[in-house]
Formats: sequence, structure tokens, C-alpha cells
Amino acid sequence: MDFSAVIKKAPQSSRLMSMFGILMAINYPLYYFIWLYNGPVEYSGVGLRIVATVLCLALLFRKYWPSQLSKWLPIYWYGTVTYCLPFFFVYMTLKNHGDVVWILNVLTVLFFTLIMFDFFTALIVLAVGCIFACSSFLVMGGQFMFVPGTITPLGVGATFFAAIVIGSVFSRIRGITEEERLRWEEEQHETELLRLENEHQQVALREKEKLIALAHKVAHDISSPLSALDMIVYVCDELPEQKRTHLRRATKSILDIANNLLTTYRNEENRLISNIEPCQSLLVSDLLVQLLGEKKFQYLQCPVTFKTVFADDVHSAFISMQNTEFRRMMSNLINNAVDALEGKKNGKITIQLTADANSVIIEVQDNGKGMARDKVEKMLEQQNFTDGKENGHGLGLRQVWDTLICNHGAMNVQSTLGEGTVIQLIFPRVAAPG
Repeated sequence: MDFSAVIKKAPQSSRLMSMFGILMAINYPLYYFIWLYNGPVEYSGVGLRIVATVLCLALLFRKYWPSQLSKWLPIYWYGTVTYCLPFFFVYMTLKNHGDVVWILNVLTVLFFTLIMFDFFTALIVLAVGCIFACSSFLVMGGQFMFVPGTITPLGVGATFFAAIVIGSVFSRIRGITEEERLRWEEEQHETELLRLENEHQQVALREKEKLIALAHKVAHDISSPLSALDMIVYVCDELPEQKRTHLRRATKSILDIANNLLTTYRNEENRLISNIEPCQSLLVSDLLVQLLGEKKFQYLQCPVTFKTVFADDVHSAFISMQNTEFRRMMSNLINNAVDALEGKKNGKITIQLTADANSVIIEVQDNGKGMARDKVEKMLEQQNFTDGKENGHGLGLRQVWDTLICNHGAMNVQSTLGEGTVIQLIFPRVAAPG
């Protein structure tokens, strides 16, 4: 028998243990006097009855056991049932030479045991009890001789009365304990789910701590060389002004990102969007033109064409957002669009800007490899993933979603394998400043 499983199920049997202890502690002394009144018997089993009564009383008062003994309660429980039911009644039947009333009692015990336990447990209890009873009978020098004896109305009536009453009680208790077992299993399942969730949160917390440490290191390490680069660009008169402007903007963007990393992760809540840089009214068309100018310079050696399609009424369309986060968001999306081209000779990226009275809509469209439906679903479900990038981590997409969420934006994605992808960003429109 798997006692570890028994110990786990012990709380479910508490009600059954109590009722068994009460009924059996009454049954053994009571029926001793009933059989005496019914007539002389071959063997009354006074000693066996006393032991059974003591075992049941100890079971009934189990809550007073020392803590060292309580852990053995499940084994004691099954041992008591084995002694009090199959062992006692089989032994008494053998000692009374197969008296019909005792045979009826054995059948009743079989009935009780099957009601109290599941079939496999009942089978073990019955087998152990019967073998123990037969072995004890033979060791004590007993010789079995079948003597039917006399059937009296009192003997039969007492046997059937006990079977009906005790059987009804055990059947009812079994139903109650089954409900308790189901509740207990449900509680165990919920506990296990909570444990797994806690472990998942601990892993996520450790990963987040690693990310914070990495962010601090990256932000600190790139600040100094970028500051030097910014100074070099400022004094480098040999470069055309247009290239110097793009370099200054690129350097400033990287410095802004580094500063944002530091200020964000110094915040007690570790929010991904820093509350240090204030939101401001941004003229979307102007920022997109600047950003595309930088991207054309960045991808000068790539066979890609950048195109803007601005509606007539968008040159006065403003949104409220942090300038750095907007530039990072759009830069991430454009970089992903370029990566999706995979060296395509006629690669084209189109930035379309439209607006209505309440919303400003930005679309980034490419004619690259496209994405499968499961990848699109991951994007819309805000899951991090990379689509074939060797050193990708999905953090660019995470930043896009964080920016959208913090600024009440939304995203729609349409993609067809082999044809390209359209990512649509929707933001609330705000009034022009001043």
C-alpha cells in the first residue's frame, strides 16, 4: 500500500474515523451481552472485544495524541479497521465452528468494508484481515469443525439490525467524505497552481533584475563615447551640413535613449516608460520627415526606397507623447520593416499619415517577406518574439507596445507571406499647442 498517498488522503477520512470509532466502541460490548442473552456460545471472545473497543476509543480520541504519534494515524486507522472487521469476525466464525449467525456477520463485514473504502483498498483490508485470522486460529491450535448451530430470531434480527444501521451510517459518511475528497483535491490543485504561479513570478523577477542591471550598464557605457562623438561632429567642418545634422540627430537620439534607461530604472516602480521626460504636443508629420531623413542616411547602402504619403489635413495633426519614445517607437518599426526586406532589390517602405477629428493614424508598410498568422497573433497579444534575427530579443516590439499602452494608442497588423506587412498605429489627436 502506498502510505504516502494514504497520509495525503487522511484529512478526508476524519469524519469516517470518528463515526467508526463511535459505532464500533458501542458495538463490541453491546453485542457481547446480546449473544449472552441469546444463549450459550462456543466462544464469546471477551479479550478480542476489549482490544477492539480500546482501539476504537483511541481512534475516537485521536486529537489528543502526541504529535509524534499523529503522523502514524493513517496506518493505525487501516490497522484498526483490519482488526475490528475482517480479523475479528473471521476469527470468531472459526472459533464458533462456522455458526450461521457468524457467517452472516462475515458477509456483513464484507458489505461494510466495500462501503467504507474504494475497491482496491477494501480488497487489501479484507485479505490481510482474513489471512491474519486464519493464521492466528491455526497457531492457537484451533481445529475447524463445521457445526451450523441454532438460528434464533434474536440472533438473526440483531445481525441484520447492525448491518442496516451501521451500513446506512457508513454509506452516508462515505458520500460526505467523497465530497470532502473532491474539495480537498480541488484545494490541492489550486495550491499547486499558486505555487507554479509564484515560481513563474520569481523567475520573471530575476529576469527583470538582470534586465535592469543590463540597462544601467548599457546606458552608462554608451554615454561617454556618444558625448565625445557629438563633440567631434560639432567641430568637424569637413562634412556637409546635411550629414552633420543627421549625425547630430542620431547621436542625440542615442543619448536620449541612454538617459531614459537610467531615469526609468531609478524609478521605484521600474516602469518601462519614464515619467522623467514630460509628454508634449508633437507635430507628427514633422517628426516623421526628420526620422525618415535619418533612416535614408542610415540605410544608404541598402536597396530600399522610403516614401511618405501624407494626407492634406495632417500637417496640423498633433499627438501628446514623449518625443524620445515616439522616435524610438517609429525607429523600431522602420528597422523591423527594413529587416523584413531581406536584401530585396526593389524593397520599399511607405509611411502613410492620416487623421480625423479624434485620431491620428500612422501606417508603416513594407513589401518584404511578410509574417505567418501565428506571428501576427503574437504581435497583437503583446508577446515578445523575433522573426529570424540572429541576435534579436523582441525588445523593440516590447518598447512599441509599452509606448502605445502608456499613450492610449492601439495597433492593427495585416501581413501576407511573400507580399509584405502593414502596421497601423492609432493615437488620440490633441489640439495644437498655444
